[in-house]
This record gives sequence, C-alpha cells and structure tokens, in this order.
Amino acid sequence: MKVPAARILVIDDDPKVVDLLVTRLHEEGYEALGALTSDEGLKLVILAHPDLVLLDITMPGMNGVEVLKRIRSIAPATKVIMVTGSIDPLLASAALESPHASRGSTNL
Repeated sequence: MKVPAARILVIDDDPKVVDLLVTRLHEEGYEALGALTSDEGLKLVILAHPDLVLLDITMPGMNGVEVLKRIRSIAPATKVIMVTGSIDPLLASAALESPHASRGSTNL
C-alpha cells in the first residue's frame, strides 16, 4: 500500500519562487500547492489542510509573521518553515522570537 505524499503549501509573493518550488516538490513526489498572497495562502490552509507550509517572511500586505500567527490559530498542528530572500535582520529576528514559532524537526 502506497503512503500518501505529504501536502506542502508554498506561500510567496514571487511567482518564480512559487513555480520553482511547486514544480520541484512535485518532482520529488509531494503534493504541492502555491499561493502568491497571504490571503490566498490562508484560504488554502483552510481548504487543503497542508502538512507543511513554506512561508515567505517578507510579503506585501500581511507579512509572514502575521500569516504564521493566523495559521497557528486556524491549524495549530500544521508545520511551517519560514523563508526569506530579505536581508532585514529585524524581521528575521521577529519571526524567530514570535510566540507562534517553534523549533524542531519533523518527518514528512
């Protein structure tokens, strides 16, 4: 019996990043979805129940730290990895210090 692939949601405002990650994840056998806005990503968290979210920290409108907070209230068991191409140390620090952040490892 085949084990179902983990469902991974990529939330990033850069369409090239979303396309690249979703394509690569599919190639590796994962079920992957992409969202280009925070609102679209939150809707997919509710509808698709991802096992893991790859979340950009710096997005227009609602930033990744706020999205993380909302994901934790909607689906507290969902794993989230925050990523960024930004060099803003204050924002990265805020993400790490968020009470909604956790550290650890998981198997998918």
